[in-house]
Amino acid sequence: MEFVRKFMDKMKYSVKFTLIAVFVVGFASFMMYKIVAVHNANIAFSQLEITGAKLLPDLKQLLIDTQKLRGLTAVYQSGKTSLASQVSSQQAVVKNDLLKLKKSITTANLKGTVQLYNRLSTKLNSLMSSYKKEDTQTVFKKYTDIVSDELALIVKVGDMSNLILDPDLDTFYLMDAVINKLPLVTEYLGKSREMGSSVLANKNIDEKQKIALTQYSGGIADNIAAVGSGLNSAYSYNTDLKSKIAPSFSSLKQNIKRFDDDTQKIVDGNFSIPAAEYFKQGTSNIEKTVALYDLSYKHLVRLLNIRVDKMKQERTMAFIEGGVFFLILLILFYGVYSSITTAVQSTIAQFNEIAKNRDLTKDIIIDVEDELLEITQAYNNMRRELNATMNKVQDGSSNVAAETQKEKATALQVQESASVQVQLLETSKRITNDVSSSSDMAANKAEQTNETLSESYSSLENM
Repeated sequence: MEFVRKFMDKMKYSVKFTLIAVFVVGFASFMMYKIVAVHNANIAFSQLEITGAKLLPDLKQLLIDTQKLRGLTAVYQSGKTSLASQVSSQQAVVKNDLLKLKKSITTANLKGTVQLYNRLSTKLNSLMSSYKKEDTQTVFKKYTDIVSDELALIVKVGDMSNLILDPDLDTFYLMDAVINKLPLVTEYLGKSREMGSSVLANKNIDEKQKIALTQYSGGIADNIAAVGSGLNSAYSYNTDLKSKIAPSFSSLKQNIKRFDDDTQKIVDGNFSIPAAEYFKQGTSNIEKTVALYDLSYKHLVRLLNIRVDKMKQERTMAFIEGGVFFLILLILFYGVYSSITTAVQSTIAQFNEIAKNRDLTKDIIIDVEDELLEITQAYNNMRRELNATMNKVQDGSSNVAAETQKEKATALQVQESASVQVQLLETSKRITNDVSSSSDMAANKAEQTNETLSESYSSLENM
């Protein structure tokens, strides 16, 4: 951190802010990119789901028509040659289904689906051309294998289009119904319808047929139960679905229960049900299953489109919010940058003017209320204190100068007085000398006078 501080200390504010702006704008742009990328990925994920879902109607139609062709062909091969035209017509329908599916599946181009379709199409076209060479059981088995391939293709579409990974409970269980469960229900219903009606027509059932019918009945029950459980979970997540799907499912469930009861009678050896009635009942259940399939598919696609639209709106809002945030960030950055650089430049200019004019009486004035204002206020306070100190020093110097002048004048007076005193002393000395000289002369005269008197006295005595 110390290295960073020293590194930044060597830069001007304009460079510092530019460097910060580059990093902030770069990071903000990167985060915006990541947010939009996440939204785009989620949208692409759901759009791929829609792409896969759009293949399901064509796949479902091929499945239903193939099952129907299997039943007609099996009956035709069993000896009912009057169905030849119906078999041919149904083959034309299946071929048309294949062409439609080829177009849609090629356009979607989901990984591995085109290859599966090509193998399926080859097998189906080959069987439709050669079915007359096969016996009833072989034809039925081969068509059943093809139906299994069609079911596998439906699952493959679900896998490769992310449908199997759907994140929401409502769309997940709708997907599970239309991809994994309801197609199997139609297959088990078709097998049970064909075998049960055949048993009823012959008034005889062997152990193998009993096991098969029991398996078909169990497959129907298990898948219907799974669909019901999944739909209940979907209802708990999206309550609006219940009013739209529950009536159709309840009707199907009741009809299948009756069909299952009749199937159990057949397994138990009760052949009182007319074969045509059982076949019709099976067909009705298949139609109701398809109706539930179509209804579930409709709401699946609707919910997926709603989700994609919502994601697009969220992406747009994220972009707008990010743009607003980015704009606010730029405005705030410009405000901070402009505030600091303007204040610094103004401070530098005022300092330069003070230095140029050598004018320490002028304050630094800036129009901010941040730390730079505190710096200029500290300078202004220092300047005032310095000026006050200098004024005090100047006043003191003036007082000292005045006192010095007074002392100088006194000294001159003392000097003059001294000179006068010296002169007086010299005069006094001269006077003293004169007095002394006069005294000496007087003494001499007195001595001379004394001597004269002495001499006069002596003379008198002598006299």
